[in-house]
This record gives sequence, structure tokens and C-alpha cells, in this order.
Amino acid sequence: MTDLAPALTTWLHTTLRTTEPVIVEALPSRSNNRSYRLQSGDTPYILKLIHPKREAAVAHELAILPYLHRRGFPVSDVLGIARDLPDVPETAVLRTYLAGAPASERLADLDMAARGHLLAAMGALLARVHALPLAAVQSFWQFPEDTVRTPADWTTNFIQKKVASDLGILAPSGALAVGVVTQMAALLPRWAAGLAETPVVLAPLHGDFYLDNLLITDDGAIAGLLDWEAARLGDPLWELARTQVASFSDTPAEYNRFFASYCQHIPIAIDEGQVVRYRFLMAMGDLRYAVRHAPELTAERAVYLTRFWRHLVETPGWS
Repeated sequence: MTDLAPALTTWLHTTLRTTEPVIVEALPSRSNNRSYRLQSGDTPYILKLIHPKREAAVAHELAILPYLHRRGFPVSDVLGIARDLPDVPETAVLRTYLAGAPASERLADLDMAARGHLLAAMGALLARVHALPLAAVQSFWQFPEDTVRTPADWTTNFIQKKVASDLGILAPSGALAVGVVTQMAALLPRWAAGLAETPVVLAPLHGDFYLDNLLITDDGAIAGLLDWEAARLGDPLWELARTQVASFSDTPAEYNRFFASYCQHIPIAIDEGQVVRYRFLMAMGDLRYAVRHAPELTAERAVYLTRFWRHLVETPGWS
């Protein structure tokens, strides 16, 4: 049991239209937001208390969720939002509860058939997100820090900015050999700038589509897709690369099943070489994170990035 501020408890009773006690259970959180599982009668709910520093990102998510819920996506419905409650510094958001456990915890326990069905369903679900009509969602799907209206905006506001930022951390860190850093500093900014001339089909992205953010039932059916705070407009190939790295880096056969289903459900050309190049940028980000926050991982990630870099520069036409 967890006690909430009296004003918050009163708001919950009003929103749920009940005078019965509401059982509150604190949930683990990976950010400075707070989350709770509520029980009112036989019905569970989710309460999120959004830290003021996260308000912009969560407001972005709250604009997206109702649109998706109306179209049958496996997302929570937003039942109420409260700001400026006495003794509650955060924004309170009450949502419907999505049953299930993270796919990352259950995938290994599924039999071969159920696992195959889940991977296919994941590919189909991501394709549904990417196939949403751009004109209909463009006004509220923008990431607060990176507005994207044209393909050139994607390369300028995201790719070029990321390359410059990562090089700025990695170059002086000593994690990479001097020769590798020199090559990267000479070639990567030119490659990133060249992307502005490369045709990119913009699409709505989830931003964090990987196994931890998928809830599944005991038999492997998808019950929920969580965490839309990082949703943005961008290149869907970036999201494919991110999903591959985050969920299937050690299981290529599973990625192939997911990828085949994705391709069956969306009418866009897949440049697999571009997916590989995006994976390299993610490897840069992984090393940057290790340098700044997890030094015990730096040596291993530096070796991986160096091998990846050498593979890229030896590939004809990579740039």
C-alpha cells in the first residue's frame, strides 16, 4: 500500500466516480516520473505522476495516445489529467491498465510457434505505425526538441546533430585509436551532410520500439505498446536499425522473422545498407554512453565500434 496526497486521492475518486477505497501500489520507474498501479473495485488503472522536467515530452505522448487508441492500437486510454493539485508538484495522468508482461521477460519461455507469431505481430505492428498518414499526424507527432517537416530537417536536426555530438565526446575521450578518430572526424560529417541529398520517406516513428516496451500475454499475443515519449517524425529505416540493435543483436534469425513481416505490411523500399549505417551510429551512441556513464563497458564497445567502422569504410559506396 502507498499513501497519496489528499488532493490527489480526492481527484482520483472524482475521476473514477467512486467513493470506495482505491488500492495503490508503487511501480518501478526508470525516470524521475512516478508510476502506480491502482485498483478500484475489480478494475485496475495506471497513475503516472509526471515530473516537471518531463512535462514537454509527456505532453507530446498524451497528444498521440488518444489518436492511436481510437484507431485500435494496443495503447492505454487517457482517462484524466490533473495539474496544480495542492502538495502535488507533478502532473497526474490516469490511464487504463494494460495487462501483460514485457516481451523481454517472456520471449525465451514461448514455444517456437508462439515466438514466431509474436515476431510476425511485432513486424506488422511497427509497419502500422510507420504507415499512419503523415498529413494527419504531423502537427502533434513532432518530437519537442527536433522539429521535422522535410527530409532535410531529419538529417539536419537529428543525424548531423548526433554525429557532431558523439564525435565531440568520443574524440577527446581516448576510447578510440587516434587513427580511427581522425578518419571518423574527416568522413562522418561529410556523410551526414550528404544524407540531406538522399531521398528519405518520412514516417511517424515510435522512437523506442523494442522488447521492453511491448507487453504480451502468456501465449505471446501483444497486449500493449508502451512509452511514446520519444515518438518523432523520421526515417523508418532508423527505427528498424534501432529495433535490431536493441532487441535482436544476438538473434539474427528472430530479427529476420520480424523484418519479413514488417516488409509484408508496408509499401516502402528497404535500403538494407542504410539500416546498417544507422546501426553504426547507434554503436557510436552506445560507446558515448559507456564513456560518460559506464566506463567498465568502454573497452568492449570501443572494439566493436572500431570493427564496425573498418567494415564500413571497406564497403564500396558506403558514403
